[in-house]
Amino acid sequence: MVVYGIGGGVFHWFEWKWIYIIEVALICMMVFVVTYIVIYYHDQYLAQKINQKIEEWNHENH
Repeated sequence: MVVYGIGGGVFHWFEWKWIYIIEVALICMMVFVVTYIVIYYHDQYLAQKINQKIEEWNHENH
């Protein structure tokens, strides 16, 4: 988005057309959604592993 804004708006390397703006916005939204999903599932996995270690520690110390 920054490259598009600076390249198209400031330096005029390419035209600002609605189709380009929509295309860049859709690509950014897809990247955001995929990244969010991957991070969410990774965090869930880590939380599960941490909770598992806590349970093991609690059982060993009681």
